[in-house]
Amino acid sequence: MVKIFNSFNLKINFILTVVFLMQFIFINKIFSSEITALRDFKFSLMNISTRDTISLIKTTGIKTKSVSKALFLSLFLPGLGERYVGKNKLSKYLIISEITLWSMYIYQRIYGGWIEEDYKLFSTAHAGVNIAGKDKKYFVNIGNFSDIFKYNNKKRLDRDEEFIYDNISDYYWRWDADENRQRFEDMRIESDKYINRLNYFIAGLFLNHIVSGINAAVSAKNLNKSIKILSNWKLEYRFCMPNDFKEPDMKITLKFQF
Repeated sequence: MVKIFNSFNLKINFILTVVFLMQFIFINKIFSSEITALRDFKFSLMNISTRDTISLIKTTGIKTKSVSKALFLSLFLPGLGERYVGKNKLSKYLIISEITLWSMYIYQRIYGGWIEEDYKLFSTAHAGVNIAGKDKKYFVNIGNFSDIFKYNNKKRLDRDEEFIYDNISDYYWRWDADENRQRFEDMRIESDKYINRLNYFIAGLFLNHIVSGINAAVSAKNLNKSIKILSNWKLEYRFCMPNDFKEPDMKITLKFQF
């Protein structure tokens, strides 16, 4: 039993000795590498001596923009020129306004066209009108008179013979009820209101393009002017580490070049 115990102790002592030896070798390696690194660092510090000038505009990453490009982008689609010069929030509003104006224009045109088609078909059903080749003035006249004969008589009395419909068969109409004539007239007026509003939306679209184009061009011009001013500012720095490591020399200067 004693022999077994002594043998076990010998094994433990051997293992501990190996472990301590490995730790010593490992620690020695670490310290030697740290000493080498410190020596290299000291040598590098002794050789530090730098001086340079930095342009502030280069550090911001801002670049000049083409005024003509900004103008034509916004003339093509309002908001594109603003996005080009970096005004993303304004660009979003202008694009939304463009989409809104086009949406309203399309709605007014389609809905007004539907009502126009309805009142023309209504006049055929209730007044016997042949709508082929008829101008807008003709539909105004059939809404104001119950039949073609009363219309022609009124023009003769007013001595407006040039407005008389001589071709009775082609321009004939006679309303089956005055209520239907009035309903037709209401439909025609409503259709005209929608179609006449198209001019306002066209004017709004045109104005949106012009205003956006001018704004984008002015914004690009102002941005370039700001960049030019900022590019005159220079940051000059100088750093020098002496050999004794006591008083490193460091100087930073901000200059404006006229």
